[in-house]
Amino acid sequence: PPHGRKAIECFEQALVVYTKDSDPENWAVTTRRLGTAYALLPSVERAANYRKAVECYEAALTVLTEEIDAKHWALAHLFLGLIDPEPPDADADEKAIEHLRNALRVYTEEYEPADFALARAHLAEAVRGFEPDAGDPRYQSMRELCAYVAEKLGEQAD
Repeated sequence: PPHGRKAIECFEQALVVYTKDSDPENWAVTTRRLGTAYALLPSVERAANYRKAVECYEAALTVLTEEIDAKHWALAHLFLGLIDPEPPDADADEKAIEHLRNALRVYTEEYEPADFALARAHLAEAVRGFEPDAGDPRYQSMRELCAYVAEKLGEQAD
């Protein structure tokens, strides 16, 4: 939509003022928002737009930390966990799990419950597609996470 292109132009103009060197926090937040503007563009150029969005989120995370700005740090991880890579990436589920788990360090049922529910639902979907080797040290934590998600989904069904 025209508003999406206009938002991209505005964020890009803001990044002329907010540089990584002169104002790193505003640069990171604006870069994260630019990524979201790219991610929300229509699907005609989806792969290119998603690549630009991922580049923006990853760039923002070079400055954003959970301690500096938990909200925008979590949003960058949430969006990285939601984007389906194009072309498909063999490690996509594992990367999504890592990003969504990071987002869930900030989001709770009390703080940002909608983002918490979104991250948890997508995490459950990503976990379903992830099958680590039983010797993988992450295997036990993935089993525990699957049990937790199944328990929570069962509670919601009641």
